[in-house]
Amino acid sequence: MELNQHSVKLFLSGLFAAITCPCHGIFYVYLLSGSTIGIFLSENEIWFMSALGIIFPLFIFMAFRSYHQYKNKKNAEKNDSECKACIPRK
Repeated sequence: MELNQHSVKLFLSGLFAAITCPCHGIFYVYLLSGSTIGIFLSENEIWFMSALGIIFPLFIFMAFRSYHQYKNKKNAEKNDSECKACIPRK
């Protein structure tokens, strides 16, 4: 795999989407339960899960957008066709 801007953005946005998934939030509270951060998260669990619920779709959107750009770049290298969604309408 060639390392370029789109592939790095795709990897990082996918990684952050997996980390900020709200279904993983409860595991973070349990894993950090012996520390001060864990106590703070367990006392404010609703706020923590709400923040993850707000941030998660943003990273998913960024991952899909990076994937789209990565595939368009690969297709443009093979042939000079452009994505119809990327062409501005007149």
